[in-house]
Amino acid sequence: MVTAMDTFNWMKEHFNKEACESFTKPVNFEYHIDGEGGGVWHIALDGKGNYELVDGEAEKAVVTYSFGNAEDFYKISTGEIDGIQAYMQGLVKVKGPVGLAQKFELVFKA
Repeated sequence: MVTAMDTFNWMKEHFNKEACESFTKPVNFEYHIDGEGGGVWHIALDGKGNYELVDGEAEKAVVTYSFGNAEDFYKISTGEIDGIQAYMQGLVKVKGPVGLAQKFELVFKA
């Protein structure tokens, strides 16, 4: 069974500091993963090229991602399932500016 933490560990290994530095102000991206192995977390970018994974909701999230299960979260995050196709199929819901969500994808890229 894949868990959300498996995906966050993958993301840590594929962190792109240069892409993160393109966010010049602090910003939070929130994740809601339903089902077994899921939960709620947010990634806080500090505006200086660093990030922190935090358990729980953000005080103010700019973009919120919602996944039906941890396996879809993993497959979409690792590129096994194309993010645009996943969005169109309803495997992921995005609340907030889609352009900002697409920019954020580059911070953790295979």
